[in-house]
Amino acid sequence: MPDQFVSEPIVPVKASMSATSVATGTSSFPKRFFWRDRDCKLDAGLDERKESGRAREGDGERHLRKHWLRMKTTDATVTQSTRPAG
Repeated sequence: MPDQFVSEPIVPVKASMSATSVATGTSSFPKRFFWRDRDCKLDAGLDERKESGRAREGDGERHLRKHWLRMKTTDATVTQSTRPAG
């Protein structure tokens, strides 16, 4: 089956998130999340990418813009989650 883009939110189960990631505001792979009322469990984190860009103020700094997480669930579904940074 070819890849299919589905623009729908996933809802991570907070207890399944890394406490360090939550405290520092960084992304991590949720161990469990809900999507379309399904309880999904993480089998493997496959890839993680970040997109950065120049600061809008023009001071030359770079800021994280988006964070992608690609993961496989225990039912073999491969999903990619994107979230804006910050």
